[in-house]
Amino acid sequence: MTPEDRAFLDALSLRLLEEKLRPDWLVKSVHHHGGLDAASLSRSDLLALLEGSYSGDWWEPVFTFSEMLAYFAGARQLQQHRWNDEATVTWAFAVLALADALEQSASNWELQFNLVIDSFLAVRESLDVEEGLWIMRRVFRSTGPQG
Repeated sequence: MTPEDRAFLDALSLRLLEEKLRPDWLVKSVHHHGGLDAASLSRSDLLALLEGSYSGDWWEPVFTFSEMLAYFAGARQLQQHRWNDEATVTWAFAVLALADALEQSASNWELQFNLVIDSFLAVRESLDVEEGLWIMRRVFRSTGPQG
């Protein structure tokens, strides 16, 4: 993640949770929302993703965050998930980490596009317009379907 991504996550967390993003909280939240699908990413892996220094196999974040976004999108469609601000911050981290993995050519947009869009609809009400626009521009910046 870039310094701008981290600043975005800090600002989002500050607005929604009334405190800057706490890395240890984020690790617990990813493991909670990701369940078994997040088990392959260790605390140090998640912190490295947050700091922009991840050097592991990018397939692991792709799998974890694709599955997490699919859960959020599916639960929204089935109206089985009561969205909360903590889940929104976790979603923002997940979608930014997935964008980083796509920039590393660990997956492709044909597989990920609908998950990003459908999960965005799940969090849309928790984001203000500028936050929603910022994150969509960031996710689709140079790695869009033609990139």
